[in-house]
Amino acid sequence: MTSLPEYIGNLTKLKKLFIDKNDLESLPDSIGNLHNLETLEVDHNRLKTLPESIGNLRSLQYLTLNHNYLTILPDSVGDLTNLKTFKLNSNFLKNLPKSFQNLTKLKYLYMKDNPHLKEISKSLGDGHCIIYK
Repeated sequence: MTSLPEYIGNLTKLKKLFIDKNDLESLPDSIGNLHNLETLEVDHNRLKTLPESIGNLRSLQYLTLNHNYLTILPDSVGDLTNLKTFKLNSNFLKNLPKSFQNLTKLKYLYMKDNPHLKEISKSLGDGHCIIYK
C-alpha cells in the first residue's frame, strides 16, 4: 500500500490506527479529521513529510514514526498538546520545529539514528521529558 484514501478522515470515532510496514509515501490531509485518535503508528514506511493537518489530532497521546525518510516535521506538531510518547527513530531529521516546546505533556521522545540531527532544543531538556537518542 503506497497511500491511504482521503476518506480515512471520515472515520472520526477511530481511536487507534496502525499502518506499519507499508510503502506509504505520504499521509492524506484528511488524517487531521480523526479528532478522537489517541494512537497512531506509521513505522517502516517511506514518509518524507507529514501534512500540516497532523496538528489537528489534539487527542493523540502516542505517535510513532520510526524507520521512515522524514527530514523535517511541520510546525503543527506543536499543537499535539496531549502527546505523551513520540518515536522518531531511524529517520533523517535535520532539526526539530520550535513548536516542540509546546508539547508539555511529552514524557518520552525517541530519536535514535537520525544522523543529520544537529541539536535538540534546550526547552526539551527541562526535566519534563526523557529523551532517548
